Amino acid sequence: MASWFWLFLYLQWGQPWQMRWRQWREGGRRLAVDWRAYCREIEELDTPWRLASWMDAHLTESPRARWLDPPAPPEMTWARREGGPADFAAFAVAAMTAHHIPARFVTVMAPPLGRHRTLRPSDMIDDPLAPEAVREPHLWHGHVVCAIQDQETGGWFHLSNWGMFGVFAHLDELAADVSPRWGAYVMRDPSFRLLGWRRRDEAAPGRSAGPA
Repeated sequence: MASWFWLFLYLQWGQPWQMRWRQWREGGRRLAVDWRAYCREIEELDTPWRLASWMDAHLTESPRARWLDPPAPPEMTWARREGGPADFAAFAVAAMTAHHIPARFVTVMAPPLGRHRTLRPSDMIDDPLAPEAVREPHLWHGHVVCAIQDQETGGWFHLSNWGMFGVFAHLDELAADVSPRWGAYVMRDPSFRLLGWRRRDEAAPGRSAGPA
């Protein structure tokens, strides 16, 4: 999306509605999931490192998926062994929550480059979202991760189809690792309820932000 206003509206209301519709549409397929096998496997994924290793070995990226897609139910991602960024993140959040490890579904967004802005070669190396920004400089780009709180330091890892990285002192540092150009991120709990927004131009981390 090119407009922050429409991106905000979509993530605030449109995406949760689309997720509920997707879950309803796949209701019949969910009945075919081997729940005992699913729960047994989730029980074994009791640390971020075991979870990251399992996801790397068993889940593949769907070539059709986009970062703005709503997540599939975690058990469907497990059964299919395939998904997009939101599916990977939602599965990771569900696995960590099952073991009472704090985890959040976080969408990190980088603003459009605009007509006259270009990226340096070093930016292309440091920013995973840079290639997309160069191809479509008029659009917001983003990535979805599972933010996992480290029990020893209180910092955060982020886990997604890119792998696991961290520890970061706070979520601003986590967002900067996803993209140094990050402009905003939105946080959701394991039930996909909105926890808050963060705009980069705010004074203090953690404040909520509307469509400025």
